[in-house]
Amino acid sequence: VQEKFLSNVINCMEKPVYNLMKNCINSKAKMDKIITEIVLPTIPQIQKLFDDGKIGKSEQQLMNGLIANSIQMVAQHSGKSESGKNVIILSADAGSLLISEAAGAAFRSQNWNVFSIGDMSSSIDVLFDLELRKLLSKTWKSKKGIMIIMIFSQSEEGLKFFSDSFYSVKEKSENNLFIVLSGKTGKKVKIKSDLSTSKLEDILQWSNTKYENI
Repeated sequence: VQEKFLSNVINCMEKPVYNLMKNCINSKAKMDKIITEIVLPTIPQIQKLFDDGKIGKSEQQLMNGLIANSIQMVAQHSGKSESGKNVIILSADAGSLLISEAAGAAFRSQNWNVFSIGDMSSSIDVLFDLELRKLLSKTWKSKKGIMIIMIFSQSEEGLKFFSDSFYSVKEKSENNLFIVLSGKTGKKVKIKSDLSTSKLEDILQWSNTKYENI
């Protein structure tokens, strides 16, 4: 199915892309598996075609649009969210936006309250700490259950900035507030987090385990 999905996306065949997604959804396949096994592997392959000069920017935008719409189809079939399962998802750059949207759909399918705020690269400035504090006061008023802040980034700088902002805002009393970083991190830069991995399956499993253990 993944190969078929990729082929249809590369050929910009809108109807077959959406029909394939509908078939997957109607077949009672797990929504998170559709995201992790079909949609997610397609994103870097499209990026590689662009990096190798095999497709132009407009083609890449069109293909990414098909992927984004496919993610939305999955997101619309999510179950009822549980009040204690909260996650804020953001990308530190435009290149991580699709992956962050895919993560949002996967979390929604597992009954999480997802606050997806998209590409925050324009907010990388000294005032972000205040923004984050305000955001938490609106999305996690009761401080019930857990809140995970998830950052997707293609650069260490992006991960480090949002990690530093998070730890300047997190209070010692907030035991159930966590940060997850997803992107490439080298060994030279020390970046604090509760979990750092590029595998969405691992993030989902870790998050659900954390929720169950509170």
